Amino acid sequence: MVTIDDIAGTEEHLNKDVSAEEREKNNEIRKALTDELETYKRIQDNAIEALWYPGVKITNKRLIERLVGTGRAWYDGSISRMHLSRNLVEDVLDSAPKSNNGCKGEKLFGIGGIPSHFYKHKGGPMQADESEFKEIIEYIKKHQAEIGFLSQPVAVMGVSTVECNKIMDCVERDKITYSNHMGDIEFSKLVKLISGRKDWYDSICGFSNIPLVADDNSMNTLLRSAEAGIPLRLTTLNKVGEAGYSPEIPLTIAAAEFYFMLTVAQIVKPRINCVNGGILVFAVKDKNNLRAVYRDDSTNLLEIAASRFSRWANEIPTYVIGGINDEGVLDEQAHHDSMRGKETFLTFGGYDNVRSLGMFNQLLYFALEKLKVDLRMLEDLKKNFPKNRQILPLKLPKYLKTLNTIERVGSGDYWNDVSTLEQVMVYHDWKNDLMNKGLLTKRIMYSSNKTNV
Repeated sequence: MVTIDDIAGTEEHLNKDVSAEEREKNNEIRKALTDELETYKRIQDNAIEALWYPGVKITNKRLIERLVGTGRAWYDGSISRMHLSRNLVEDVLDSAPKSNNGCKGEKLFGIGGIPSHFYKHKGGPMQADESEFKEIIEYIKKHQAEIGFLSQPVAVMGVSTVECNKIMDCVERDKITYSNHMGDIEFSKLVKLISGRKDWYDSICGFSNIPLVADDNSMNTLLRSAEAGIPLRLTTLNKVGEAGYSPEIPLTIAAAEFYFMLTVAQIVKPRINCVNGGILVFAVKDKNNLRAVYRDDSTNLLEIAASRFSRWANEIPTYVIGGINDEGVLDEQAHHDSMRGKETFLTFGGYDNVRSLGMFNQLLYFALEKLKVDLRMLEDLKKNFPKNRQILPLKLPKYLKTLNTIERVGSGDYWNDVSTLEQVMVYHDWKNDLMNKGLLTKRIMYSSNKTNV
């Protein structure tokens, strides 16, 4: 784990040749970042503990055999839960490949997610044809200095994922594919294309919706890709906000789920390169469901925290989301919400790779016009944020009963524990505190008149 000197600089360096007022401000920031680092240490410890109890629900027989075969995991068939010992997880975290980019983060914005619907002005969202896809990739190639990484941006009619990946291969940036839907023949073509490469990752979402319940099909994909030696982006999807008394709870659940997948990958293929693709999305209660709100400040703040946690606690890079709006129309409101999210990341710093460019409507749509606007917007925003700008503390609310809550919701009581999962005021207070300090800008509400770009 990195030290506070790595994150904030030494006290001697910070306070050299500065006024008393600046010294006081620097010391306040350093203390707040010290508290934040302690929070991440607690999240790491609790995440490892949660993998022992309540553990992870799985029924995938191949995976059960691999984990139990280590002699450091126990499977309780009566409740279908796998329990990983602390020393197993800690050994994996020690031996997994680390980033060599320090604690400041990559601070890259790119194109990520699963292939989205291609947004056309008059036709609405649909699949792209091959010529449209090539036009998008050609534009990305031309602007790759401004685009940090690339997932397949849109679904393409009549063209396989591997053929799309071949078209994408001209971009000299990290690229992400997804093999979950592939049969053995297409997967063998993918292995031939990217095996041994350091610029490709296979994105695998092993957990979503219900905490600590693994998706068996995705676990098969994880086993297959790890056996083939393909670098992995290990993704989880957690709807949060009304999920717990504190951001520490969803951050801990997401960490535990990532650690579980990382453990599987490292057992199958020791020292395989893995990055953290966890998504934490703020949600509000809508009847009996939690409705995700991607544009909410809590989503952006949680994703910055998730990125810092992974890099500061484990030195493993992340691919988070940020600056994504919720509407399916491109208008002033959509661009404003997107801009505010990007500005939040730039304000606080200390993050890695942000899936942000060209996508909207909760990652479901992609438009080339949106990508162009995003790049112009980002260029303008960055003028106000020097590259070596000081990392600012997130002031995460402290919560010391995380494991108590996880033991309930992780034991299968997720929907029966709604009274516990509705304590939202902590999120409102957190955002309001940061806004009162001038660290978040107020959201402007535009007219409901929707006009396409």
